[in-house]
Formats: sequence, structure tokens, C-alpha cells
Amino acid sequence: KYGVPPESIPDLLALMGDSVDDIPGVKGIGAKGAEMILREYGTIEKAIEHANEITKMRYGEKLNADAKMACLSKELATVYTDLPLELDLDTFRAQDPDRHLARELFAELEFRSILEEFTESGIKDVDYETLRSADDFVAALDAARAAGQLSVDLETTHEHPVRAEIVGIALSWQAGQGAYLPVAHTTLGTENSMPLRDALDELGPVLADASVKVIGQNLKYDLIVLKRHGISGIAPWFDTMIASYLLHPTRTGHGLDGLAIDYLGVKMTPFKEIIPAKNATFDEVPVEVATTYAAEDTDTTLRLSKIFEPELEATKLSALYREVELPLMQVLADMELAGVRIDSGYLAKMGVELQQQLDGISAAIYEAAGGKFNINSPKQLAEVLFDQLGLPSGGRTAKTGSRSTKAQVLEKLAADYPIASQVIEYRELAKLKGTYVDSLPTLVNPITGRLHASFNQTVAATGRLSSSNPNL
Repeated sequence: KYGVPPESIPDLLALMGDSVDDIPGVKGIGAKGAEMILREYGTIEKAIEHANEITKMRYGEKLNADAKMACLSKELATVYTDLPLELDLDTFRAQDPDRHLARELFAELEFRSILEEFTESGIKDVDYETLRSADDFVAALDAARAAGQLSVDLETTHEHPVRAEIVGIALSWQAGQGAYLPVAHTTLGTENSMPLRDALDELGPVLADASVKVIGQNLKYDLIVLKRHGISGIAPWFDTMIASYLLHPTRTGHGLDGLAIDYLGVKMTPFKEIIPAKNATFDEVPVEVATTYAAEDTDTTLRLSKIFEPELEATKLSALYREVELPLMQVLADMELAGVRIDSGYLAKMGVELQQQLDGISAAIYEAAGGKFNINSPKQLAEVLFDQLGLPSGGRTAKTGSRSTKAQVLEKLAADYPIASQVIEYRELAKLKGTYVDSLPTLVNPITGRLHASFNQTVAATGRLSSSNPNL
């Protein structure tokens, strides 16, 4: 590559320098000049001795001027191979890493993708069982009462609690133990263990028992589903999702899968793995598969609660958690269940009025433009404004390089060009109509006649609430 043998590389770098390793070299001598000099003299020391004989490109003068730097550069470029190392080559062979220490480091640095590679699949040494009868279910609840704690999770048919139907009930009362009661599985040949109503009549008193610590992940969901079935008076003791949010509010997501990886070093069974079909629901999952999946959830949640509870104490967040966040969860559950009344008739009338206004503004824009075009297309709008009408362009977008028609550009033009203000008004009314007036009535629950948005307690890093489905 450089035209010199390997042993001459230090001399070569001493002449030409190397910016990567901060080797200054000789000013004015590059790779070609260094190669020529070494071909003639072999080493930098001999080249310096005969510097006066080197006349080409004034290399000799440059060598004389930078002789000390050249010698220092060679010393910097020389790799010493006779250091007194007490380690043999076997010490440097690649070995399996200490997975525990690696996990701790990757978790601390939030290297989530690499962390997953160092995570075991599933919790080891567990005893998960399917509860086959009412007696089995009552026995499991008695065990939870005796333990003074119960991690609970409802498996349902829908992610929205107001529309969800209960398929099964998962329980854990000790780490490594878990049970699942199927009540509404539809898989061919499945025998559900007991009627849902009977199961809830047994579960309700345990959840309301002050001596039993009720634990869950996103308990607000379960509270809403249970309240729809007449089960109230529950006083949740611990919600791992809320605890994680208080301890790490800037964390991206507080889902159970991510928490299990970070705190327990286990990779849980993904929901998509047991329900791969797009429109399939949990009632179609075989009971044996559902048991492992659901009991793993409650077992994992119970284990996380034992980690988070002392952390809340240590960080002096327990009072905030007990006095504000848990009571707030109950309030939000009531709000979501109650829903918001939407006057669909009024909105329908408003939609007609807005459309009439949009039609009038569109006509004015088309008249100013000299013809019809797609007002909602930034490309077509830019062509009309800047090419046909000759309005001053406000610059180009960073992503595509096309001429920008964003609000700030139009606002600057609006004072002098009426069409710009008309486009602004058109966009505002179109958004109002499309995002709210037309869409809100379609989100009304057909059974309750109300809109049941989700109020999110663990999303915004600043501590405020957020709303979704829809964002009210």
C-alpha cells in the first residue's frame, strides 16, 4: 500500500505524519515523498544524515528544519514488543462474558437492544397451574388470603376496558407460583372451569379484604372491567406501572415486558406470539398456552413489586405514591367508565355548517388561483402560490427540499396576499371538522352512548395527565 516493507512503517509515518495517532511528521512531506526518501536511504536517520543531498521538492531543507520532530515522530510511531507482560496469549482469547455483570451495565446505560440478547426467556423454576374447578379457584384464593397478598390480572377480549369481556383470571400469591382460571375460552374442546359470575363472586371479597395486598400492572384497566361486572370496593395496594413511572418518569414506556428485562433479566412471552392473527382475541388461545402466559404476568408483577416498594421508600416517594397516585388511579377509572357525553346531533349540524364554510373558502381560493387544484396538497399549493401567482417563497423543507407551505410561511404572506389567509382559514376549519366534528361521534360506545377516552397517568414525563383514544 505504501511502497515500503512493514519494518519501515515507523520511518514512513515519521516523515508523512499520521493525524489519527497525533504523529506530527515533517512539514511538507507527504506519502509519495516519504516513500521516495525511504527507497533511497532506508531509514529516517540515514535520510537526515544525507539531507543536504536531497534536492527534489526541497525535501532536504524540510528534513533539516524538522529533524528533531522527525525523530520524535518515529518514536511515537514505533510499537514496542518487549514490554514485561506477565500474561500469556490464552489470557487474551475471547471468552463468554459475565452475563450478570453485562446485564447490569447494559441496564444502567439503557442499551435495551443489547440487553435483550443477554436476557433469558421466561422465569425459571415456576409452578403454574390451570384451575380446573370452582374448588381449585377457592383454594387458590384461600392461599392468597393466607399469604396476605394477591397479584391479579384479567385476560380479556379487548384492549379497551369498557369493551372488554373477561376470558380468564390469573393469580399469583408467592414468587414462582401462579394459577389461571379459564371462564370464557372458545377453543374447540375447551371446558371452562366455572361460570364467570360465580368466579367474580368468589374473587370480589378477596380483592376487598384489607388484609390482602392487591397487586397488579396497570390495575386501572382491571378496576374498570371489574366495576362493569359489579365488583367494587377494591383498594389496590401496589401497581408496578405507576411505581416504575414515579421512580423513572423519563423512561420510555413502563410496560411489563420491558420492566421484566430490566429488573428481572427475563424475556416474557410476547402477546403477538400467542395471538399472531391480526383480528384474533384471547378467548381463542388454548387454555394451556393461556395459563403459562397469564400466570407469568402475575408472577412477574409480584416479583417487581418486591423490588419497587423498597425503592419508593428509599427515594421518599412512598407518600406521593400512596396519597396521590393510587387514589388518582381510582378517580381516573371512574372517569373512564363514566365516559363523556357527546351531542352527536349538534356535531352533525356543525359538520354541515363547516362544510358550507369550507366550500365558500375553496371557491374563493380557486378564483384567486385561476382554477381548481387540491388545496390539501402542499406540492400543488406551492405551485399555485409561488409559480402561478408569483408570491415570494418562504424557503424549502429540510426533509424533501420542496418549497414550504407551512403555517409560518403563510402567516407572513397573509398581510399582503388574501389567498394566503384564505388557505390558513381553510386548514383550520378542515382540521376542526375532520379531527373533532366528524370523528368524535364515530368513537361513541354503541352500548353506553358515551365516549370513553383513556386518561393516562404514566405517560408524560412532567407528571401531567394525558388522554388518548381519543385525545380529549
